Amino acid sequence: MTDLQSKLVLKTSLAPELKLGVLFRGSALVPSPSGDKLYCSRDNSINVLDRTTGRLLQTLSGDSEPVLSIAISPDDEILAMSSRSLVVRIYKRKSGEIIRAFKPHQAPVLTMAIDKTSTLLATGSADASVRIWDIRKGFCTHNFKGSKGLVSTVMFHPEKLQLFSCAADGHIRLWDLKTSKAVAVLKGHNSLVRSLALGPDGTTLISGGRDQVVMVWDLPSQKFISTIPVFEAVEGLVLLPNDSPLISNSLSDNRAKKRRMDKDASFFLTAGEKEEIRLWKYPEGDCIKSWKTPNKITSLHVLPSEENSANEQILATTFDHTILMYDKNSMQRTKQIVGSYDEVLDIKFIGSVQSHIAVATNLEHIHVLDTETLDSAYLEGHSAIVLCLDVSKDGKTMVSASRDQSIRCWMADEDGLWSCVGVGLGHTSDVTSVALSQRTTTYIVSGGKDCTMKHWILPPNLMESFKESNEPVQLSSRYTRTAHDKEINCIASAPNDKLIVSGAQDRVAKIWRTKDGELVGSFKGHRRGVWDAKFSPFDQVVATASADSSVKLWSLAEFSCLKTFEGHESSVLRVVFLSRGTQLLTAGTDGLLKLWTIKTGEAVKTLEAHDGRTWALTVAADESRMVSGAQDGTITVWYDSTEQDHQTKKEEEEKKLIQIQELMNLINAKKYRAAAELAIELQQPYRLLLIIQQLLKEGGQDMVDALLKPMEKERLTAILEYVKDWNSNARYMIPAQACLSSILVDILIVYIFVIINFHQMSTSLSELSAIPRVRDTISSLISYSERHIKRLSKLQQQARLLEFAWISAKPVDFAQNEQSDDNQKQNNSRSNSEEVIGVKPKRRRTNKTDSKS
Repeated sequence: MTDLQSKLVLKTSLAPELKLGVLFRGSALVPSPSGDKLYCSRDNSINVLDRTTGRLLQTLSGDSEPVLSIAISPDDEILAMSSRSLVVRIYKRKSGEIIRAFKPHQAPVLTMAIDKTSTLLATGSADASVRIWDIRKGFCTHNFKGSKGLVSTVMFHPEKLQLFSCAADGHIRLWDLKTSKAVAVLKGHNSLVRSLALGPDGTTLISGGRDQVVMVWDLPSQKFISTIPVFEAVEGLVLLPNDSPLISNSLSDNRAKKRRMDKDASFFLTAGEKEEIRLWKYPEGDCIKSWKTPNKITSLHVLPSEENSANEQILATTFDHTILMYDKNSMQRTKQIVGSYDEVLDIKFIGSVQSHIAVATNLEHIHVLDTETLDSAYLEGHSAIVLCLDVSKDGKTMVSASRDQSIRCWMADEDGLWSCVGVGLGHTSDVTSVALSQRTTTYIVSGGKDCTMKHWILPPNLMESFKESNEPVQLSSRYTRTAHDKEINCIASAPNDKLIVSGAQDRVAKIWRTKDGELVGSFKGHRRGVWDAKFSPFDQVVATASADSSVKLWSLAEFSCLKTFEGHESSVLRVVFLSRGTQLLTAGTDGLLKLWTIKTGEAVKTLEAHDGRTWALTVAADESRMVSGAQDGTITVWYDSTEQDHQTKKEEEEKKLIQIQELMNLINAKKYRAAAELAIELQQPYRLLLIIQQLLKEGGQDMVDALLKPMEKERLTAILEYVKDWNSNARYMIPAQACLSSILVDILIVYIFVIINFHQMSTSLSELSAIPRVRDTISSLISYSERHIKRLSKLQQQARLLEFAWISAKPVDFAQNEQSDDNQKQNNSRSNSEEVIGVKPKRRRTNKTDSKS
């Protein structure tokens, strides 16, 4: 390592800066009455999105079944949601509180609408019935029968107490809420009617259906005015005001003159399966203009504006869950929000400032996403799923590889608009890996399922050639090599463009000379296929990630393994170098990201990033941000939070020291309650133990009871955890048992009272059962308490035995013993003297009792 590398501050933590998940997936989307929010279905819940930024504001949870329809009240206070479980839920929009949940029909509710007073909810069901409900009181006010087949659309009349409904038979029924009868049945469509629009005078109705026609109706006479064939299934229809600038901008000069003379002409927009939005004139039925869309349109709405009606926009949703917004006056696309990325396969930072990312998903186009505004765009060119991407060092050139057996080169112009400037054809199967030269953008290397590696030449004036012909330039291949025995998974170019590394399912990584494609060496050691390989930006080493759950570091000089990093529990899919080659960041199929320090070989941080295979991992040029993408369709932007975490940790330590000093001051001031609460907050069990011991010395059990009994459940839970540890040590048994007595004795007394008197369970006992892990805690306390009882019982038995032995022993008179000894000495001296003078001493007579004794 160089001196510069040794002075680096290694990364120890990464934090998510932005997480893009599934915003919109399903069939239901409605704008708010003010147009500033979007209510989108996401499987079994509703996401509330900000219209301007596209960010998630709120999530309203439903049940386990997908959402079918959404309705929002005109005052933006009530939101209704129906799901496949037959249940309709009504929410307070701002708080997300469920007001009511009920089953209005015997079949799923497919469409809903709320009247202008925000008090009535209309539901149309697959059981061929339409019902109206009182939102506040929850009862059914009307039950309309007579439709044939499922009901596809319901719409309240804005001025009258009437309701429009459309069914599978193609008939449009107008129901009168006063008489509860159908006052009109408009017959003309032969299939499902998907959209209704009422004219400004309230007497003209426009309907669009899947029978590929739009019909204009006169409501007073209940007859159709005209039938306009649109030659596509109509999924969305929007009526435009006659003074709309879009109309005057779209018409030619002659038609504009004709329009000024024709006061009865009106205009509307339609969208459907033809991947375009079209402007129509009725009653003539002329298509004035059309605008191309990225995919089939599933719905069309008007986004109102509170500031000015001129700022209104047209909102469209596509078949692939993309939200498109167009300026209502020019139909210029103003914003595009990707509702669901499905499965993310690869990600790269693009642009000179790297504020955008290119995302390859399981679609044939590439998403270009602005990470600040979340606005996105499509790069179209491939005819099959794009599998991988690579970007030049300056971020202005990108190359993509696809299952259509081709590679494409993309370049950005001065305005930041990307165009496909080159195409490379030659692979006989899916192209699974691609890489651009690093030092100079002069070549592309690709590998595929056909086990071959191709070297492509990039002409120096590629952008100019594209502008002249307006067609992508056909790229030529310098050489082709059969690189591996199995599918090639990865390929990369060295920082100096002299070497190429490739990895494949044959468990081998190989080094190739860029100039002529000759094999330089092989890295063998993985037990399964190699998923990724990268050159170090500073050292002569290569890192490889494998399906054997390991990452290996290889020497380019000796082609030997220098170090193996093990920690993932499943396949490692991506690896990148960080901190000038001193660290590694890896991603695996377990959805985890791991940050490694090469010198120690240890993972310093593990991040739970995704729920599935993390296929994509990239790092910005300045390493300020990283992006990961996975199978679950989520994209996470990470930033280096090492310095921030260090500063936060330092501040927390300083704050903790101040609080500990405050705690000691409270103990010295004998403010035991405040001290105990602060000790629990600081997680200082030893300080709390000192407080309990001091209370026992000063006032005994009564002071402990006065301290603990008024405490909240959360604090008592923490104390029980501490008591469990104290009770395991005989030294701290007494304060532990004192705390247990304060906490549990009253509860046990109540429990015994409940058993004896057959009452219901008390609140105290239910609170005890609500304590987390209370069973384990009580079991541990019982176990050690039994040991203490046995030990104390044994000591008590030994003490009583000693006392009994002491009391039972015969007392000894030491003074009497001394006198008997003196008498014995005198007798002995007398007998000796008698023997000296010749007198025979008399023998002492003993009786049988004395001899026996």
